[in-house]
Amino acid sequence: MKQVLLTYLLTKGISSSAFLILVFAPIFYSGIFIENQISLLLIIILTPPVIYQLILKKSIHLSSIDIILLVFCVFYIGRLFTSQGGHELHLLKLLSLTCWYILFRLQSSFWVITYLLVICGVIQTILVILQSQFVIYGYHQFFNTTGTFHNPALLGGFLAISFIMALSVGKNYLQQKNKKGYIFIACSMFMVWGLYLSDSRTAWLAVFSCILLTPLKNRWHRWTRKKELLLFLGCGIIVILLSIILYQYKPISANGRLFIWERSLEMIRDKPLWGHGINGFRGNYMHYQADYFEKNPQSNNSMLADNVEYAYNELIKISVEMGIAGLILFLILLFSLLKKYDNIIIYNGLIVLIVFSLFSYPSDAYIFLLIFCFFI
Repeated sequence: MKQVLLTYLLTKGISSSAFLILVFAPIFYSGIFIENQISLLLIIILTPPVIYQLILKKSIHLSSIDIILLVFCVFYIGRLFTSQGGHELHLLKLLSLTCWYILFRLQSSFWVITYLLVICGVIQTILVILQSQFVIYGYHQFFNTTGTFHNPALLGGFLAISFIMALSVGKNYLQQKNKKGYIFIACSMFMVWGLYLSDSRTAWLAVFSCILLTPLKNRWHRWTRKKELLLFLGCGIIVILLSIILYQYKPISANGRLFIWERSLEMIRDKPLWGHGINGFRGNYMHYQADYFEKNPQSNNSMLADNVEYAYNELIKISVEMGIAGLILFLILLFSLLKKYDNIIIYNGLIVLIVFSLFSYPSDAYIFLLIFCFFI
């Protein structure tokens, strides 16, 4: 009995509590902690259960996903040490995420973390509703509805993942004629309110893309059939129309991202194979922007000039910092995951995260990296 209790506390108990706390970690960034201190604290907390789990396992089987991820991490570390500055923060973050990955890999934590994601989504929605009524205040200079995040865009991304997970779990339970499904469906419907208040176009695009792409799962090999082809084309047209509508909703913001992507492609063109190194986007983008306006002083894009820190597209960011080589490794990992998944709940969550990452910057928020580790 004592051993069972110890195993629970050192694995699910500690990891679940730490996961729940991390959703609210952005609050701490305002002065109590900084990111590298949180990573160090997590390493200290997670190391005992990791060691305990490794001792319990007599043999460890490495899957193809493990090997691909290991190769990508080795490449990442190689680029990190050939880059200028910032080694400590990135290494601490990578080590803490490695601890999380080992725990997720060695213990059965699927339902625990899935439930936590849904619970956190409900809590975030409650906070957003209170912020919208100015009962409490957000953490952004210009936007009040941020939940515990510093930006409503990241809030929208988190709620999008929580929403689709709750919806998928609810549907799964209802298919098994389990009445708990109604609770999760109700939670997902409640989170729609939070999504609306977050005012995140990217989050909505991610949700609708997932809903449209889910019926296509396991049908790619039959795309030549007439019905499958029509379904694929219909979903594609809907996504395009939705993208146009969302573009028209905030055209200045959308044009700003297009401008950033154009400068980013110039960065990729200059160092296509290995990239500019980790942190290379932040370290070099402003030089490329200044060079553009120096060559085009009469450009209408002058109103889009800003102090840019994010690429607003994770694939572009990887290409800028790790080159085409790093991008290929990462795409191999993603395609391997999408091909391997039989669990529709995780598949849907991953689709939302992928689409969201094409228009935002989730890798700059620790909680999204942690969620990606869980999905892997």
